[in-house]
Amino acid sequence: MSRTVKSGRRARSQGGYVKSSPSGQIQIPKGTTANRSQAPKRGMFRYNKSVERLEFYNGTTWQQIGGGTSGKATITADTYTGDGTTTVFGSGAASGDSTVEAPLSFTPAADQNLLVFIDGVFQPDTSYSVSGVAITFGSAPGGGTKIVVLHGFDSI
Repeated sequence: MSRTVKSGRRARSQGGYVKSSPSGQIQIPKGTTANRSQAPKRGMFRYNKSVERLEFYNGTTWQQIGGGTSGKATITADTYTGDGTTTVFGSGAASGDSTVEAPLSFTPAADQNLLVFIDGVFQPDTSYSVSGVAITFGSAPGGGTKIVVLHGFDSI
């Protein structure tokens, strides 16, 4: 077992990684995207200096581990008006009613990345689905109801 001194603390090398104390921290491998292993193995974990994120190898690809970001999300609200019969909004369908034709101004990655309200009442993601820039409700929102779709949470 090798010994090293860092910042006045004794540390030991364990499996190639320096552990500074039982209640402290570890120094994990780091490098650029180009420095990644040419033969990665599932479970490898490192800090990628190119993108400034932790990442791990899942057996197929390198995945970044979420965390803080210095970016800001741009949240957008798209509004529609229910008519009591229409279930698909944003399809661009020629219904003659411009309140259902306009597509969402963003393509969300998943239904869960939206906040949807009908007349101010939050709608769980099980009450609608998203396909491209259209939102489809399981049942038609009532006539004259205001539908607000907030999105952009997945675009930081």
